[in-house]
Parts: sequence; C-alpha cells; structure tokens
Amino acid sequence: MAVRLVSERERDPVGASFRLGAIRGIPVFLHWSLAIIFLLLTWSIASGFSPEVFPEISPGAQWLIGATTAALYIASILAHEFGHAIVAQRLGVQVRRITLLVFGGVAELASESETARAELRIAAAGPAVSFALALAFLVGSLLATAADQPLLQAPLTYLAIANLLLGVFNLIPGYPLDGGRILRAIVWQRSGSKERADERAAQSGQVIGFIFFSIAVFLVLQGQLLSGLWLLAIGWFIQNNSGLIGAQSGMNALLRGVTTSQAMDDHVQMVPGRQMLRQIVDERVLGMGERFFVVTDEGTPRGILSLTDIVRTPRERWDWVAASQAMVPWSRVVAVHPAMPLTEALQLMTEREVSQVPVVHEGRPVGVLSREMIINNLRLRAELKSGVDRATQQRQRAPTSR
Repeated sequence: MAVRLVSERERDPVGASFRLGAIRGIPVFLHWSLAIIFLLLTWSIASGFSPEVFPEISPGAQWLIGATTAALYIASILAHEFGHAIVAQRLGVQVRRITLLVFGGVAELASESETARAELRIAAAGPAVSFALALAFLVGSLLATAADQPLLQAPLTYLAIANLLLGVFNLIPGYPLDGGRILRAIVWQRSGSKERADERAAQSGQVIGFIFFSIAVFLVLQGQLLSGLWLLAIGWFIQNNSGLIGAQSGMNALLRGVTTSQAMDDHVQMVPGRQMLRQIVDERVLGMGERFFVVTDEGTPRGILSLTDIVRTPRERWDWVAASQAMVPWSRVVAVHPAMPLTEALQLMTEREVSQVPVVHEGRPVGVLSREMIINNLRLRAELKSGVDRATQQRQRAPTSR
C-alpha cells in the first residue's frame, strides 16, 4: 500500500507488532490490527459470499472457505509489498522491513530513491504485482470452471476481483498511496525539483484525504456506519502521512545549502579514557551540564561517551568503571563531515537512531552536532524567513511616492 523511510534499528515499526519471519533477508512484521481485516473478511465471506454460492455446504465448511480466502488475500497484500521491496533492492535501496496492518501493508526503506525514475519503478511495482495476481487468480478461476470445481472457482474469482481492486485503489494519486508516489515521481522527473514534487504529493494527499472524509460523512448519514468509519480511518491515514511529507519538504527548503558546520557546536568536550564515570558525572555532567564527550588516549580519539552510555552502567559501578570501558569505540562511531549538507546529516542520524554525533575532519573531531542543534537552526531560519516575508509584503502594500 505504501513505502516509507524508517530508522535502522529492527524493532516494532508501528507499535504492537511482532516479527513473523524474514523473506529474502527482509523482516516481515504483523501488526495486531491485521487481525481486524482477517476477521472481517472471514466473517464477510462465510456469512455473505459463501452461503449464496454454496448454500448446500455446512456452516463449518463456509467458515473454512472464508478463513482460507482471507488468508490468501493477506498473502496477496504481502506480495504487493514485496513487489516494492524487490525492485527497491535491485535499485540499491535497502529495505528495512515490511509491516502488514489494518490499512494494508508498508514496505519500509532506509533511504529515498536517488532519481525520479527509480522512485517511479519502486512505486509502480506494488500495483503491478496486484494486477498480475488478479490475472493469475482469474486464470485459475477459469480452469476451475472448466474442471467443474465450484469450490475452487468461487474463491479464486473473489481473489481476482479483490486484487484488481487493491491495485486500482493504490493507483489513487494521493500520497502515501502508490499513485501519490507515482505522481511525485512524474512531477520530479518533469520539473527536476524534488521539493516541488514533494509539495505536489503532499497537496494531492490532502485533497484525496478530504474526499475520503466527505464520502465517509455521507455514508454515516445514510446509515452505513461501518463503511463510513472505515473510509474515515483511511482518509485520516492519507492526510496524516501526506502532511508529514509536506513538512519534510518545507524543512528541506529551509535547510537547502546549509552544511553541518553551520549548525554544530565547535566546542568538543573531551575526557581521558582512564577517568572514572563517577568523576565525569560529578564534575562534567552535573557540574558543567555536559552530556557528550570524545574519549581520548594521549590526545587520540578512541570513542565517544554520551549520557546514555553512562546511565547504561549501574550507578554503584561508577567508582571503578572508566570512560574507555563504557564508551562506544571509535570504529563504531557515527560521524559526519563539516561540509556535509545538514539534511544528509539529519537523515544519517535518523537512520542510525542517534541523537548526537561528532563532526570529524581529517580524523580529528572539530565539533558536535545534535538533533536539538538542528531543530534550533531550523527554527531560527523559519523565523527569519517569516520576518523577511512579512517585511516584503508590507513594502509591497506601502504606497509609493511620486
């Protein structure tokens, strides 16, 4: 249903999910809300579709048909997401995980596509798989009809129609649906501006979300409460995610051309590796309010020590645990370069799930960059832009003297 960016740590990406396993090295997670879809589909097929087609079979058999068909439909959603994932992998984009949830599925990527063409191919892969499955189930249905196997023909027809609708629905041009990502790729390709493409994708998502809201209200007023609430939830999902890409686009525009050196703190706090944690906490953390240190050995950086690393060590051991024992070794440190674009530094920090990193030039730490520093820099630039825009508007409205 959608593709999104995530951080590197393999954990519950949506909340209350569990890992089912891995396919082609890609972890697959199931969210608890997927049970809602499974139960609703099973009930719908067993109590509505199956009795009409097979009135002669027992209720138990009808529920079995319903559960089997529902499970195959969920497998179809998984195949849809693997369409995105496999194409992404072939284009060099790492896939962190796939999550199946109440709204369908999400293939979660570690980074964005580098080109509009790659974005288009990844986005289109999911619907292409759904249409291919629809065709395959249709062929199976026709073969079952020819073999006079109605118990196979009816569920296969149901799955063919369901996959066709899944593919068509995902082509609706509202981000984060696949159609919205395809629209984003097309605008990106034609304009050459990724920021403009993000803006158009966000706008399309807001419009589509509003349309879903309107239809949902109409259905509720007509007494179709379940359908209305379902469309309302989908509309919220679309509007919420399209709003995120809009905010991301605005942030990228404000930080365009800004490098890490313009936001970092060039005061690097250092501690010797042999110094005990108790002394560091008493003198540097509590005494001076410092939270992030480069651990050195005779002036050579050996690692970093953050407040998180300190509290990971039990308090009663602070008197005899040295900084070198609690630090993150330099070989594992996530570092950025002073000339790195600030947006790239933020993306790296997000992917690696770190809140602060050393800024390193020619192997020597020259500063520290944190999420808080990036947010403050972004806030200042937003305030300056707002002030300049207001001043410009006032000058334009002011009468000119002759």
